[in-house]
Amino acid sequence: MKKLIALSVAFFSFNTFAHIDCLIGDYIDAHGEKVFSVTGEHHSGMLTNTKTGEKTTLKMLNEKQILSLWKKMHWAAGSAQDAECAADKKIKNVVCELSNTDAEPKFNHSSNIYLGEENELVLVSHKE
Repeated sequence: MKKLIALSVAFFSFNTFAHIDCLIGDYIDAHGEKVFSVTGEHHSGMLTNTKTGEKTTLKMLNEKQILSLWKKMHWAAGSAQDAECAADKKIKNVVCELSNTDAEPKFNHSSNIYLGEENELVLVSHKE
């Protein structure tokens, strides 16, 4: 029984605290231009806007925060499944890697999205 509890706690902890490693790299828009890059370690990182040089601190979002964002944006909840997202403190700059892109037509099968300060959805490609 103790092994089962320990294994459950370890599994829950792993899923609760996603790592930013999957989001690190450069992000390219539909025109092939580098829009921003993400650097960091473990649970936090830095988004650097290529055009302005502005840097924004990012923290990984938990499942509840991701679902709340999806609800606010009126996106299909199914597309949040297995999503890995990082955002600034106010959740105004959000970078996500998506697994279930077919559930939301607005994502146009893109595996990475960026949501800017004005809630503008940008489909991006991730280059490690």
